[in-house]
Amino acid sequence: MRRFNVALLGASALLLLAPASVRAAAFFINDTLTTEQIGFSANDFEGGLLLNGTLFQQGTNNPASALLPEADAQGNPIVYNFQGTWITTGAALPPTVQVAYIEPGTGLLSDVLFVQYVNQGNGFGQINGHFVSDSTEQGLDPVTYITPGVPVTNWPETNGAFDFSAPFLSASANSDVETVPEPASFVLMAVGAGALILRRRASSRDAKEETTGLHAPR
Repeated sequence: MRRFNVALLGASALLLLAPASVRAAAFFINDTLTTEQIGFSANDFEGGLLLNGTLFQQGTNNPASALLPEADAQGNPIVYNFQGTWITTGAALPPTVQVAYIEPGTGLLSDVLFVQYVNQGNGFGQINGHFVSDSTEQGLDPVTYITPGVPVTNWPETNGAFDFSAPFLSASANSDVETVPEPASFVLMAVGAGALILRRRASSRDAKEETTGLHAPR
């Protein structure tokens, strides 16, 4: 969904993707950009991370990032499927999560995140899931984008990023809130603009009087 706030998630992701003595996979989704694109970043997936069937990242200390469009040429939301495999050392994995990002005030469904965690054995785990963002400003259709039979976590966008981390995996997805000035803000902006114009006019008049030596009645 089109955003008007600049997110700090990207900077946080870069810090977490930096080399570390103890390796853990990292995957971040950033839908807070003003360009109607979604930012994806990943690192340290020993078995690789695929985005829509294409290898996006693989190996340790080999970060990858990309900005991908929210919608196709016809304006339809693009569902980004992902699958990543990383070393878990056999730790128990979380249950499946499905997150519905809710636009405050309107209640519209802005984004949907779905993640399933699979223990592959031999110390490896896998995430399978998808992320989709509204590209129409009208909200996503829940019937189309919510997976039946899977519990849904309603997540107001004002909550910030949703953390879907797992053992030896840092992961989050963020969908920022649109910021539209309230009516009172518009009034303050107008008053401020009017005062600025009056000050400029007064300054211009004073400068003209000093130049010509003429002084208008006060």
